[in-house]
Amino acid sequence: MKFLRLKQIDDVFVDGLLTDENRLLFMSCWAAESRAQELTAKLSLPDSEDGFLGGVLTFERPDGTVLPANLAADAKLDKEQGRMPATALFGDRMAHVMVFDRLVGSVDKVNRKAIAIRRADASVTDLDDRLWRLINDVAAIPLLDDWREPMMAAFREEGWLYPIPGFGVDGVMLNLADAALERWISEQLKSGVLTVPPRAERRAA
Repeated sequence: MKFLRLKQIDDVFVDGLLTDENRLLFMSCWAAESRAQELTAKLSLPDSEDGFLGGVLTFERPDGTVLPANLAADAKLDKEQGRMPATALFGDRMAHVMVFDRLVGSVDKVNRKAIAIRRADASVTDLDDRLWRLINDVAAIPLLDDWREPMMAAFREEGWLYPIPGFGVDGVMLNLADAALERWISEQLKSGVLTVPPRAERRAA
């Protein structure tokens, strides 16, 4: 398996990285526990205090090229850390750290935004299932499952759903902040793109 190397801290190995316009959205990495603690501490401190907030993380690919990841001074990052079991190959000296933007961990219902991620080798169907749940979460009106395919296709055409390629993981941004969603649904119903089954069929379902 290939890893990225975090250049600011020695011996931090990244197996998953997702950025959007160089903004850090998700990072999964492995390190000795002391290095992992150093990383999480620096991610909570501003650049002026030898931290990373307001600065740029740099990651080196196996071929030597570099990927940047910007962290805003007010970045809202969640962190999860776990230690490997003592029976693992390197024992319990290794820790796993995940750092992610809050849009990855929860839905912003006010701005109607969310991010779904998957491992690069995972099923696209699973990702679409998660995206449909997110769309239902941010919509102010109930949606019919029969609308899933035409709505997701239209969202991609409108740019309300767009892919975010990464290293080891892929993501999709759902951004309905500027979408007049309710009016759009009304227009699609009038044009016949979206349909509502007869009441008897809805009761049977």
